[in-house]
Amino acid sequence: MKLAVMTWYHYRNYGTALQAAAMQAVLRDMGHDPQLIQYRPCGYFRTLPDYSIPEFRRRIHNKLTRTSEPELRRFKSELRDRAFDAFLEKNIKFTEPCRTLSDLELLNDKFDVFISGSDQVWSPLAYDPHYYLNFVRDNAKKIAYASSMGAKEIRDRYIKADISRLLDGFGALSAREDSGAKLISELTGRQVKVVADPTLLLDAARWEEICCIGKDRTERYLLVYMLGSSDEHWAAIEKTASDMGLALRIIPVFEQDTKRSGCVTEPVGPEEFVKLFRNAEYVCTDSFHGMAFSLIFHRNFTAFARFGKNDPKSQNSRVEHLLGLTGMSDRLFSGSNAVEIAETTADFEYADTALSPLRVTSLEYLRYSLSHVNLQEKRVANIKARSSLCCGCGACAAVCPTSAIKMEMSGNGFLTAKLDGKMCVECSKCTKVCPFGTEAMNRAAKDAQMYSFKNPDSNVLLNSTSGGAAYSIARLLIRRGYKIAGCMFNAEKQRAEHILISDESELYKIQGSKYIQSDFSDVIKKLCAEDKGTALAVFGTPCQIASARRALQGWDNVLFIDLVCHGVPSYHLYEKYGDFIHRTSGVDNKRMQMVFRYKPKSWRDIYLYASDGERSYCCSKKDDPFFRMFEVGNCYMESCYECRWRSDSEADIRLGDYWGPRFEEDKTGVSMMVCFTENGRRAAMDAAFAGGTIAENQPIEDYLKYQQSNNIPKPVFYDTLMLELKSKDKKLESFVDRYTVPLENRSLSSSEYLKYVFKMVTYKEPNNDT
Repeated sequence: MKLAVMTWYHYRNYGTALQAAAMQAVLRDMGHDPQLIQYRPCGYFRTLPDYSIPEFRRRIHNKLTRTSEPELRRFKSELRDRAFDAFLEKNIKFTEPCRTLSDLELLNDKFDVFISGSDQVWSPLAYDPHYYLNFVRDNAKKIAYASSMGAKEIRDRYIKADISRLLDGFGALSAREDSGAKLISELTGRQVKVVADPTLLLDAARWEEICCIGKDRTERYLLVYMLGSSDEHWAAIEKTASDMGLALRIIPVFEQDTKRSGCVTEPVGPEEFVKLFRNAEYVCTDSFHGMAFSLIFHRNFTAFARFGKNDPKSQNSRVEHLLGLTGMSDRLFSGSNAVEIAETTADFEYADTALSPLRVTSLEYLRYSLSHVNLQEKRVANIKARSSLCCGCGACAAVCPTSAIKMEMSGNGFLTAKLDGKMCVECSKCTKVCPFGTEAMNRAAKDAQMYSFKNPDSNVLLNSTSGGAAYSIARLLIRRGYKIAGCMFNAEKQRAEHILISDESELYKIQGSKYIQSDFSDVIKKLCAEDKGTALAVFGTPCQIASARRALQGWDNVLFIDLVCHGVPSYHLYEKYGDFIHRTSGVDNKRMQMVFRYKPKSWRDIYLYASDGERSYCCSKKDDPFFRMFEVGNCYMESCYECRWRSDSEADIRLGDYWGPRFEEDKTGVSMMVCFTENGRRAAMDAAFAGGTIAENQPIEDYLKYQQSNNIPKPVFYDTLMLELKSKDKKLESFVDRYTVPLENRSLSSSEYLKYVFKMVTYKEPNNDT
């Protein structure tokens, strides 16, 4: 079978790399074709501060006892990194890179079974739902092998609820430690098998074969591999080495380790790591895998607990489980027993006897789980089966021959495609135009050419978001006979929508930013109905442009221009914002004209402005509740957290504000034009020339550094926030602080701090059951 394994591999961590290699070796030995999913998370969960009384006490204690000691810097070495890369390339077969949920979902067509684990991929302190295989369509094809929680409890209630839901769908569940199995069982109500870490499934001889280890040891040394930095632990290590008459050989973890006598100066990759354990006389370590390899090679060792007993981030459970299982608990340093441990020979015969049946049952679990997967999955050819993401572009509805797809406002306040399965004939036309359900056709920004642009006309600048590049390009193209698709704000509907124009006098309608989702469905239908010889220019967000490119594939005279986009917030937020403006300034929110970037006040210091023709509202972004919610990014459309076009694009040109220090003195706006194709570059240059100005070549690093190039994770409290926004009873200002100002970032006096904490402690969230 073709197997896809989801685990950590990219950290320069020895245990992580070695368990990944071991897993592939075991699966290959079983006759399967395993590949490791090449996924690198951009970041982990975002949650709200804990306002419970115990957590409040802990924060106060930390504030009172905080020291000014600098944080330890991790040891970095280019040669060490190369050694890691060489080991992974030699021992692991990878999939193509998967950057987002869309890429992961496409793996359903390529693999028979998906395995999550090993390592701490399920740690609640590094929560990422993709490691729970949330992209696999068929739950029966999801197997967990030795997935570790690394903790005895899940403190965050949002993460706990998410994990419980995700685990419930697995066809087979196992954990690496007793504590993890117990926790998973409590969450799911299912029995959970405890299995061995993949590194323990291979014996010493197999590891010697993988790492090309010779049989001879040329020196006697005490090997040290410490992930913690306790002075007490290091004192015990040095005393142990001195008493045993052994030289220290230290695998550096922190920069300060390189200054210790005995630090290994040669680059240590995973292969060298195993060799050092194989040839050591004695080992001192606080690492799970350090202890595992000590057991594999029968090396006497002292184990150290890296975390304090009451540390909420403690990962000691995995160490405690391994030591208890193998009868090695007495080798755990307790503050005064270093000499006793060093003078005692470990009972490796007992350890092997304990590990042997665990290896057997672990391999049996794996074989049984794989053999009981039903491979006869019915492939359904429509957008809902192909992708769980939707950006509301409407391309699927535009090409559906039976009108089985309608665009509707979802419960969370986003325009979304809704499929009527009874009307669907599974022609797959919708899947071919979906920007999330097809292979990406991206061009990388790092390979693009970039220019700065500023329209010399002050009126154009006043009504444009930045330097007027979009207006200038659109005007040039209209004069050349193009039809332009662009976004306008419809004050009657209080919605943003795309329109098709062909007259220069209408360009003002599509000027300026709209920080809400635009209805693209009508215009894409009109574009598809145009004659293929029509010259078109399409302006939109990156996902809208990606869908338009697919819908208009094969058309010759189309220019695609996307805009730097952070995400689109829920319309429920905009509706509450309209209510806020009405209550605080008297503006009629049913007919107000909204200006999301009010240039008469400033370009760099963003202001929002609304007017109904009689009254007006104007507020800076730092005080405006809508912009605060928009900027923190907690209520975007779900697809925005899995955007495929942050640093790449399917457009000819990407436009945005030229942020960064290069134009920090400019007060009226400068555009950034990133040209991905020669057609795009020519259009940009021609627009500048026609406007009597110059597009100046700039380093692409300005884009990569000052624009958002990575996705932010969806917050774990997302569903709760959506309920707040949808609630008819809650005013925007009543909860905006809760979701936009992390407690630790507030600069308040003691009395203000206490008032704020009291407000948060007594705050009542909406009932998730309603």
